[in-house]
Amino acid sequence: MTIRFLSLLMVLSLVACKGSSPGGGQPLAPAQGPAAPPASGSAPAQGPFSGKGTSSLGGGGNGIDGVAVEAYANTNIESLPEYRRHILPILRKLSVGKPDVLVAYLLWAVRQKAWYFIPRKLENLAKEKVQLLFRSDQLALHGETEIFIEQEPYQNSSMKDRAVLLLHEMVMAARLLMKKSPQVQCEALSKTTELNVCRDREMLKIAAPMVLDKDDDIHSLNGLDHSSVRSLTVYLGDDKQDRSGTAVFAQRIRLGFVFPWDALLSKLTAEDLDRAIQRSALAQDIFRSRDSQCVMSVIQSNAYEATWIFNNLESPPAGKPWPPSIIPEASAQAYQQDYGLTSGSWISIPKGSISSTSLVETRGTTDLVFGDGAIVDAFEILPNVADPGEHIFPKVEFYVSRTQKPRILGFRLTQIRGLIKEKGVSLLRKWSEIEWVVDKSMPPVECKLAN
Repeated sequence: MTIRFLSLLMVLSLVACKGSSPGGGQPLAPAQGPAAPPASGSAPAQGPFSGKGTSSLGGGGNGIDGVAVEAYANTNIESLPEYRRHILPILRKLSVGKPDVLVAYLLWAVRQKAWYFIPRKLENLAKEKVQLLFRSDQLALHGETEIFIEQEPYQNSSMKDRAVLLLHEMVMAARLLMKKSPQVQCEALSKTTELNVCRDREMLKIAAPMVLDKDDDIHSLNGLDHSSVRSLTVYLGDDKQDRSGTAVFAQRIRLGFVFPWDALLSKLTAEDLDRAIQRSALAQDIFRSRDSQCVMSVIQSNAYEATWIFNNLESPPAGKPWPPSIIPEASAQAYQQDYGLTSGSWISIPKGSISSTSLVETRGTTDLVFGDGAIVDAFEILPNVADPGEHIFPKVEFYVSRTQKPRILGFRLTQIRGLIKEKGVSLLRKWSEIEWVVDKSMPPVECKLAN
């Protein structure tokens, strides 16, 4: 991060506005900013703008030198060059590996807030309000549903500095939204993104809302809020920081950016899943589908992952008992010979955080099939292939009890196909990713703990 960027952030002041304007901020990066709408005569003279209504009795239109305030709105912040060059890469990094839900909040601010670039000086609020030790310039004001940015300093700043201001306002919007009830947050976020927990009523009931002081106002920001917003903006804007979903989660929690869904995130890791599998093997657990027994046989194992074959056994050979469902490597060959377990779907399951297998983030769920409505952790493991082509691959989901000694309650095996989706193109390269879709020609197999 350059000294220029740091000094700009120090000047950055997010001010909680009076009435409907709970916050404010300073600009960021350069490039051509949104132009003011055409107006007759010379450019409007600079004057104070407070965002207050026109009448205490009814209300009415607000304007600047005969031009409606709404005419200064930019309806597509994502098209600005400063956004595409500096902010979009940050959002992409936040979405790699274990994506953090902060991305949903930031995108909500971009797509659902009304952004205005106005030719007026903005009111300064007290330095104590924004927890700064010095008087600062008010470059932006943040309201409940809109953001006002002073046009002239924005247009005269660099592209990087403009991007900093936009990012600052996005983080501020997230801070304001997180103070509201989980239901209100779900309603807002559902307009721009898919938040799975919002579709689960049982999960929504136990989502933990933010704990507010009795004197705190959910419609405005206090000094601590402003300080936290600046700190998270600095972190996200620093290219030298680890901005993966996992790292950002830890950073935002430290700064008090706690969302209702954080308490529902699983704390289990790939090591916990491996231990749960071994525990089920030692207990000789039996898992059954609707019409057969489910059998997992490990055929190859190393320090990082184990390759398992999944079979269904309708009935054991004559005179033989039902085998345990999870068969360790040492016994796999014997069981395969005795029970004829020679075919099935195979997939590699990671044993640790360093693995070539794709382990999707574990999550809490109120699964009615495997957890009987209780909160369980779900591990979703995808195949590790570079080019999926036209082949069908298995995906396995493990459902593990949320206890001190995690135990597998069941698993689901689904056949999927991979499609190559191009995500973007630049002058130097293009990037793509695999999008997995369920192959409906083969119904999923659900295996539930039977003993």
